[in-house]
This record gives sequence, C-alpha cells and structure tokens, in this order.
Amino acid sequence: MYPMKKIATILFTILISSISYAQSLSELYKKVNSSIVVIQTSSNVSIGQGDKKKVSTKEGLGSGVLISEDGLIWTASHVVHSAEKINVKFTDGDIYEAKILSTSPSADVALIKITSGFNLKNKHIAKIGNSDTIQIGEDIFVIGSPLGVEQTLTRGIVSGKMSHGNLNEDLLPVEFIQTDAAINPGNSGGPLFNMKGEVIGIASFIMSKSGGFDGLGFGASSNVASKILMTQKNRWSGMEYV
Repeated sequence: MYPMKKIATILFTILISSISYAQSLSELYKKVNSSIVVIQTSSNVSIGQGDKKKVSTKEGLGSGVLISEDGLIWTASHVVHSAEKINVKFTDGDIYEAKILSTSPSADVALIKITSGFNLKNKHIAKIGNSDTIQIGEDIFVIGSPLGVEQTLTRGIVSGKMSHGNLNEDLLPVEFIQTDAAINPGNSGGPLFNMKGEVIGIASFIMSKSGGFDGLGFGASSNVASKILMTQKNRWSGMEYV
C-alpha cells in the first residue's frame, strides 16, 4: 500500500495539472477566438415545377477561420459551395461580404476571401499546424457556432484518423481527423485546434443515430486543406454536389 503522504502528493499533482490545463485552454481561447468567423449564406432554390416553377431563398449558417491579414478564410465546402451570397462576422462585430476562391466538395474544404475594405484591427490570424504530427489521444479543441450559438468552445481528443485512399477532384488524398469534441450543425467550417493554438483540421461532419452529436465528429485535416486550397490552382465549379 502507498503511504498516505505519497497518495496526497499524487492527488495534489493531478489537481495542479488539471488547473494548469484549464488555465492553458482559457488563455488559448482568448488568443485565437478573434480569428473565428460566423458564416451566413444565402442561395436561390427552385420550388414547384413547369410553368409554376418558383425560386425561394435558402439561408445557411457555418463557421470559418481567418488565416491571412488580407482576409483569406478557411471553411467547409458544404457551407459555401452553392451560396450566391456570403457574409462573414467577426467577434468585434465587423461584417464583410466574401467570395469563393476555391472549393473541394469531396475533401469538404473551401477557401473564401473578403471582397473589399477589410480592416484587420486586432483580429488574430490563425496559424496552420501540421496535422501529420498529431497523435491518437492528443488533446484538441473546437470553436464555432453550433446551432447559431456563436463563439462556442468544446474540447476533446483525437480519436482517430480516417483515410481510405479516396481522392479529391484534383486526385489528391482525402483525410479526416476523428474527435469526441462536440460538433453540431453550425460548427461546420470551424477550426480544430491543437494545444499550441494551431489549426489542424476543419470541422466537417458527424456520424449520429440521434441527429445530434454522439461523440463521432470529423474534420478535414489541415495538411490536405493546405495542399488543395493553398498550393493547387483555384478551382470552383459552382455546381451543387449531392
């Protein structure tokens, strides 16, 4: 049996580590949260058929992350791919229109850019991390707007990596990071951060029997996003994939 003094020392160490982790996550949130945007989209959809065919406006909501001082933003393809109008809202209240530069539906990543008059002010520019270095069990956190609740932080671990040799439209590999950090509609396009405050993924989809979050969330890896969006020729078909 352990002596009481040793047990007390172990418990004290665990307590201090927990407090330190909470403080670290709080400080990281304060550092990076101004890089997160709410993405509001609108698109025209057809209703009815034949001579009575009409057009209705469909609204959409997602998240994104600022990656450059000139207004480049990463998000998920399904958030913006069929959008005819895109607005991005920052934590300081600034709202800008944006346009699509590149999108890959199969990898579910997209690059959009603020069209004009962007003022960086004190907004944080997120740093892109190396998703190849992350380990199963590593702590991560997610910031986004689940169900429209802005600037929500959830935390979890890297539960796995999903890559089955699938290729995107430009024949590049597609990879997703699995996490148990809560992800819900509205989180899509928001960043997955490592504990250095670096973007290692873009929230994409969940697997769920209930329709809500069941602990199986996935994000496109940052390395795949970088290859598709930052090093390849800009590509956007304007088609809607189903």
